[in-house]
Amino acid sequence: MSLTFGTAKAVDLVVFSDDANPIKVQVKTLRTSNCYLLKVTDVDPDIVYVFVLLHRIGEQVEFFVVSGRTLIEKETQIWGKSGGKVTMAGITMGGIKPYKNNWQAFRQRA
Repeated sequence: MSLTFGTAKAVDLVVFSDDANPIKVQVKTLRTSNCYLLKVTDVDPDIVYVFVLLHRIGEQVEFFVVSGRTLIEKETQIWGKSGGKVTMAGITMGGIKPYKNNWQAFRQRA
């Protein structure tokens, strides 16, 4: 794994494995259940997105992992009926709840 230190726009981490090409990862974090500000037009289909919900100190951190390709293909299910193209598009917890601990998204990029 490697950090990008701001040198790669929209990529926070690069993950390396023995059997695949490097995987680009973008991390979005919230401290409380709200919405992750992200437009579908800003989503890269070749990036894995990890949405992190920190909660309060002492509470379990939650991870929602989804490929960019899935975010694009399931726009209305994830962003809602208005979609992810509006000016202040945001993904609510309901939209990404099915992707909780979906770590296999790292293997399903194709």
